[in-house]
Amino acid sequence: MDGGLDPETIGAITIQLGAAADLPIRPTGHSPRRGAAEASRRAGNDRKVIAKQDGWAPTAR
Repeated sequence: MDGGLDPETIGAITIQLGAAADLPIRPTGHSPRRGAAEASRRAGNDRKVIAKQDGWAPTAR
């Protein structure tokens, strides 16, 4: 795909895969983004680095 995936498509795919995997929770399109931020935090990165990686405002929590 030349333009990549839009947020709605990513959300739909994530929800469908979670349902197919019979997960006890309902993951959403925000789940991969939040997971990437958590992995970065565990790797020792500070908030500003994590915000830049994920495209969030530098003051985002």
